[in-house]
Amino acid sequence: MVFMNILIRISILVFALLIWSFAPQSSAHAQQIGSYVTPFPEKGTYRIYVFGGSLGNGIFNSLYGAFQRNADLQVVKKSKSPSGFVFDGWNRVAEQITKSDNMDIAVVMFGANDRQALWLKKRRYSVGTKEWRAEYGRRVDKFIKTLKKRNVALYWVGLPIMKSSVANSAMQIINQIVREKVYLNGAKFIDTWNGFTDQDGGYSPFGPDMGGRVKKLRLKDGVHFTIAGYLKLAHYVEREIRRDISVAKAERSIPLAGGLEEQRRIVTRKHVQKKQPLKSSEPARGAQKNVQVTKPSLLNSRRVNRPGVYGADHSKITLKDPNSGLENSGNVVEILRPAIPVAVVNHINRRVSSLKASNVGESVNGPISGGLIATSSITPVSRQAGASLKRNVPITQTPYYRVLIKGAVLEPKPGRADDFRWQPVLEKPAG
Repeated sequence: MVFMNILIRISILVFALLIWSFAPQSSAHAQQIGSYVTPFPEKGTYRIYVFGGSLGNGIFNSLYGAFQRNADLQVVKKSKSPSGFVFDGWNRVAEQITKSDNMDIAVVMFGANDRQALWLKKRRYSVGTKEWRAEYGRRVDKFIKTLKKRNVALYWVGLPIMKSSVANSAMQIINQIVREKVYLNGAKFIDTWNGFTDQDGGYSPFGPDMGGRVKKLRLKDGVHFTIAGYLKLAHYVEREIRRDISVAKAERSIPLAGGLEEQRRIVTRKHVQKKQPLKSSEPARGAQKNVQVTKPSLLNSRRVNRPGVYGADHSKITLKDPNSGLENSGNVVEILRPAIPVAVVNHINRRVSSLKASNVGESVNGPISGGLIATSSITPVSRQAGASLKRNVPITQTPYYRVLIKGAVLEPKPGRADDFRWQPVLEKPAG
């Protein structure tokens, strides 16, 4: 009876967990399921629209060159200099574009020209006031919602640090407003502030370029970038877009729980399950010797009449009582397994693709002469690549994490160059 009560409680717990996992989640959680970029662009080509002001023009030129060799990526310029949300014209542009064009990805960078007062109902409001924040946030929110209604993957590029302290205050206010609206609407905000600062977090016109060499990245006005600076600025966006597109392409091979037409369009080849021979010491009477049966599993449970659901699979086990002394004594326990949707089963058995995003690692900054900074990116060895090393410790206990992240000092190995411990003098043997 004790075993029976334990199994019943386990069955109830498993059933409750399955019900909770299949229950509809909130909208914020639902946005994290699946790829951020659509896996099926029109005619197999992703159309990337770049919106913005003067900084948006530089990002367009850099992204156009970065994606030029990709036949399935097309970059379209929609940026205009000078412009911004203070002029309140981009919402009408967004509505017209979404009605006439097929856009898959939108890269947005506004704010460099929005460091000015805003007129509302014939009244002038300075940057940072309560009315200015509310109206600017309303316009940004409307722009994002217009694009999201057409299932556009939106990447909003944050404003970088500026040379002027007054301009920096305005940029921080705009970044704060935009970041909040982007997150609330399920889009992505790309922070670029720390990518163009010095070792003290201040403005620096010089810094490492894409090749790691120190070059001039900003112009004399302290706002715009050089060619090397725009390449570095656009690299933050390019990296995110390539990751999301690789994930979307990998999900094309995952069967969806849709209709027959959708299944025929997605599934390119049939997966034939190999049959396993029946392993039994006493075969049933009248059965053939070479009987082949399919191995029972979660995927082979019988289908019910409802589309997209695997039927419940119930089984019984008998727990024998060793103290009874009877051969057929025992308690029969029925194990219940509820129906499981096909989408869940396909998600569990999806194939892992090598195109998915890998670990980026950590960036390490080191000051050098002339007030410049050398930036290096260190990526820890993955478990697949270092399987022979038998890494069974968590990442927080690895020497890489302890030294570069926590700043701990590792114990030196005996006899190594950094071993400054006093070595005892061995006495010479007598004689």
